[in-house]
Amino acid sequence: MKNEESGRKGKGIEEALERTGAVLTGHFRLASGLHSDRYLQCARLLAIPREARAVGKALAEEFRNHNVDAVVGPALGGVVLSFVVADALGVPGYFAEKSSDAPNGFLLRRGFPVPRGKRVLLVEDVITTGGSILRLRNYLRGLGAEIVGIGAIVDRRANDEGFVSKEAYRALVRIHARLYQEENCPLCAKGLPLDRPGSG
Repeated sequence: MKNEESGRKGKGIEEALERTGAVLTGHFRLASGLHSDRYLQCARLLAIPREARAVGKALAEEFRNHNVDAVVGPALGGVVLSFVVADALGVPGYFAEKSSDAPNGFLLRRGFPVPRGKRVLLVEDVITTGGSILRLRNYLRGLGAEIVGIGAIVDRRANDEGFVSKEAYRALVRIHARLYQEENCPLCAKGLPLDRPGSG
């Protein structure tokens, strides 16, 4: 029954991504440096409050029994998402900003409290390699937070390799897309213009 529910939820999320124009096709350079023929611009979905709340509620339900004290997402993709998930859980939501000065590439700013001793859920809009969310996890652990889970709207990894998390991990939908290293990209070989749309 749970797999059937999960399948319906995933189908609904995919339909919402399509409906809001969040699924783009072309030739894209992802934040990870990989190239792809599909890009997920979840900001288009999250810009619509009704859709954002629905996604936040769905992701919050995946972690309802984890006794979450706070939700943190990386800027930019996790800013709105951290708020709507936190709202659904009834806890504070924060975001960490990228910083080249920080050892793990992220800093809590804007007066956000250090989550020392708190049970923190991390959220991200799209996970391609998991690099950003794992750097954020390491940063917050270093501040004394207990990371209880990692949640995403979309998991677009080609396979499960390279993403290691001891914490609970849930994605609302898994969308397979072709991913290429730049040197092996057939879209580059065809001379197709490369788009760098930014954080997804």
